Amino acid sequence: MLYLGGLRAAEVTGTAMGAFFCRRDAQGVERWWLEVTGKGNKTRLVPATDELIAELARYRRAHGLAPTPQPGETRPLLLPVIGRENRYRAGRCI
Repeated sequence: MLYLGGLRAAEVTGTAMGAFFCRRDAQGVERWWLEVTGKGNKTRLVPATDELIAELARYRRAHGLAPTPQPGETRPLLLPVIGRENRYRAGRCI
């Protein structure tokens, strides 16, 4: 998220999965966006690249979630690792 989305750490930790949304751009192509609140409590829209959405889907599947976020989903973008059940799959830590 930090690298692919150009987000600050505080933006990632303070944003829910439901902040992702899809809408058409000026050319009529559907694109994913992420609404974050950053420095100075200012809200901005971050274009989510295809690579970011693919990595998000992989991350969500690894946590047993549907590949794409749902509107209003309150789960944080950065899911907790400590205390998570089934941390080991196929003999390796995930």
